[in-house]
Amino acid sequence: MRFAIAALAASVTLSAARARAGETTLAEPIIEENITDADATDVGTLEIDLTGAALRSPSSGLWRSAVEAEWRPIDRLGVGAEIGTSGVLDGTSPHGPDAYEPRGAVSWVVGRDAPRNLYLQAEIAARWSDASGGFVDPTESALPYTFGLRSATRAGPFTLRAAAVGEAGGASAHVPVRASGAALGEVIALGTRFYLGAEAIADWARARPFLVVPEALLLRRIGRLPLRFGVGVPFTVGARGEQSSYGIAFRIVLEPSE
Repeated sequence: MRFAIAALAASVTLSAARARAGETTLAEPIIEENITDADATDVGTLEIDLTGAALRSPSSGLWRSAVEAEWRPIDRLGVGAEIGTSGVLDGTSPHGPDAYEPRGAVSWVVGRDAPRNLYLQAEIAARWSDASGGFVDPTESALPYTFGLRSATRAGPFTLRAAAVGEAGGASAHVPVRASGAALGEVIALGTRFYLGAEAIADWARARPFLVVPEALLLRRIGRLPLRFGVGVPFTVGARGEQSSYGIAFRIVLEPSE
């Protein structure tokens, strides 16, 4: 009985802390976030993301930045659009932009149990780039068209996300399939919510498919506006020479409709 009362009290305390910290939806990883907001439950939900990254291999580098908008016009339909730019990174000096990359996505909620924080959606996405070779960004899907499933849930203090998508639109080094998973553990202190964790990506369309991203996320409210900031350190696993890469990536998320 004492254990049950203690567990209930801890649950109530955590819920209250989440409310004070400004929790609205589940945490999103830095790289493999869903462009159409898998866990949005309200019609008209709007999310705006600002992203950036600086990535290097032994002899070359790339910087990129983008602004993204996610919107749920009807209950189960999500749409997303992004416009990005990129250029050469010479040491610590950025040059360009040399390329522009618009993308869009459409999703449909396959399963949703909000009280249990279980979400599953099907998603189709496409991007176009006018880049002329050079550094290959390992944080992007190897091929421009993707289609598959994305899921999100919470298990205790952890937010868990996973995806499995097919790829099309070009040559594949192995099998044109991209899989990812993320685990982000929650810490709440002084009314501020933090997440610490990592995500792992296996893109079998690439010659060196594995990417690991340790990351940290912070949620704060500025007035009534929930603001999320996340930073990650992506690096390829098992790659050698020019196929290896490392860098830093960030994401700032605004949800003005919540």
